[in-house]
Amino acid sequence: MGFRKIILLTFYSFPALAQWEAGVSFNYKSEIPETGIGINISRNLPLQFSAFGIKTRIGFDYFYADDEGNNLNADLHADIIAIMFYQNVQPYFGLSFGGSRYSVNDFDEYIFFLGSLAGIKFPVTSWLHPFVEIYSNKYFSDFDEQKTIQSISSVQIAGRAGVIVKL
Repeated sequence: MGFRKIILLTFYSFPALAQWEAGVSFNYKSEIPETGIGINISRNLPLQFSAFGIKTRIGFDYFYADDEGNNLNADLHADIIAIMFYQNVQPYFGLSFGGSRYSVNDFDEYIFFLGSLAGIKFPVTSWLHPFVEIYSNKYFSDFDEQKTIQSISSVQIAGRAGVIVKL
């Protein structure tokens, strides 16, 4: 039996170990635009341990402020996350990378970013998990102050609060 067949057999024999999750969140960050929403889909990787696991996540965060500058920040990101499986809380941490459209006043660019994150999920039921998360992104742009009309840091700290539903 080939390695590929063993992986597929393991994957389909233990569906709880490779479960899908979907989440929505309210986001707040240190730079303009400050408030937004996020959606994400994640999947536990096969061969999880009883107290520790790894999952992948793809997410989209949308920040918009309709003041005179019509400020917009839309991030599409992929994350790799390590999670601890405790009974009442599930702390996690991970790394992120992605692309962003950042539009503030006369500044409008597509930017690559790297980030880190840490959070806690609170399993209320077997399928419903509220969560809080803090993350930091390093945007690879100089944010020209003549175009943005205000100072914007390329390192931004943000937080999420939301709910995850196991599918």
